[in-house]
Amino acid sequence: FNEGLNLLKDFLLNIPHKSLGRGETSVVAEKLLSIILKRTGDSNSRLRVAISDAVIEISLFPVLKIIGTLPDIIVKLVKKKKNLSWRLLKSQLKIMEALIKSLGLNTSGGFSTEQVMSILTVSLEHPNNEVREASLSCFFEAYHYVKDIRSYLPPDNPSSRKNPLYNKIFDMLEKADESLEMKQNVKVLTKEAISQCSGAVKALSIGLEDEYISKMCVFCGNSENDLDIHYWKSCFMLKPCDICCQVVEICGMNKHLVEACEDKKNYQTCGKCHLSVKCTDFRQHLEQCKDLLKSDQVVCPLCFCVVIDNEQNWIEHLKNLCPPNIFRLKVAK
Repeated sequence: FNEGLNLLKDFLLNIPHKSLGRGETSVVAEKLLSIILKRTGDSNSRLRVAISDAVIEISLFPVLKIIGTLPDIIVKLVKKKKNLSWRLLKSQLKIMEALIKSLGLNTSGGFSTEQVMSILTVSLEHPNNEVREASLSCFFEAYHYVKDIRSYLPPDNPSSRKNPLYNKIFDMLEKADESLEMKQNVKVLTKEAISQCSGAVKALSIGLEDEYISKMCVFCGNSENDLDIHYWKSCFMLKPCDICCQVVEICGMNKHLVEACEDKKNYQTCGKCHLSVKCTDFRQHLEQCKDLLKSDQVVCPLCFCVVIDNEQNWIEHLKNLCPPNIFRLKVAK
């Protein structure tokens, strides 16, 4: 299956520019992506995640942005089957949310408002709670871009609020609007303060500087309002372990897998490259491993490139040179 995915990526990146026109490329991409998307409903959670990540990566290819195939395929897939499995529907919602984050709404290669809401108006009332939660997350991601999606909901009145789901949505919308209004008011007040009192501005700048430091991530140096979410999703130095979901420094992921992970008994360290490898794959890894590293070298657990093991080199590598990490952070935005 992975070989098939790699072949599809190669096709979408290279072949269309050489021999196929837009129409032919669209037909081939639609047929292949339809097959792949159906596998996102697999009962194996790791396979679902791997396929979803691959689909999101493919969706950002220039050729797919031009032909705009993926949104149409997802809409057709969801609407075609009345009894769509909840896992498959949840995966489509996650992919849709990721594409909205990456491409916005009503853009080239992205979803239209109508496409998004044609799915969400159904999935928001799905009997499975995980599907409903995924729908809510996708809805509010779309709301960042298009406020008019409220028109697709029932009117905010006592009758509609008797439905717990819509009562929750309306409350969350009010909080989102209040937060936006508060931010706008703060900007206005700050400008007024700057124009009226230089002394106050100086004091304010000192206060803001202290606040900035208190919100600074000690791993990457960025400042975030919610550091917990930052550690989990957007810090380029950290990543949840794929096995136990504990947030770990990427430079220490190999050590984590053999010392702290809940599945550590199934991993061991290669004496040549120092990667932590599954015990079941260890013999095959040793046969293929050719890296005999120097004392100051390590292998990145994400892209398997050799990195000089110091903070400066890890920052440069994970921020600018590691394709899997760069893609992961782009999707998380």
